[in-house]
Amino acid sequence: MTDPKISLKQSQGLSVNRDQGPSREVKGFDLLEKIMTEHRLFDKPANIFNMDESGIQKINKAGKVLTAKGSKNISVLTSAEKGENVTIIACKNAEGRFLPPVLVMTGTNKM
Repeated sequence: MTDPKISLKQSQGLSVNRDQGPSREVKGFDLLEKIMTEHRLFDKPANIFNMDESGIQKINKAGKVLTAKGSKNISVLTSAEKGENVTIIACKNAEGRFLPPVLVMTGTNKM
């Protein structure tokens, strides 16, 4: 007999650092305003950029877990050391123009 309140879903890997990150207080808007005022950037959106990165683990795969029906964003903590990471970096200015994306991969430079 199956329980209609429980279903089997695929979980997603979540490193301990990422899990604990959102609990830290976000600061910096006062500093941003100070820098933008010092460099007179409020009317120069082409000179204001935002950058974000996202890491993808190439090997680490989370397993399935039992969860309540209708649950979303199911995750299981994993160690960051498992698997090889590829970092994708995206950068966009306040006008909406993107720089080409950058991939950062593990490796060695043999010259």
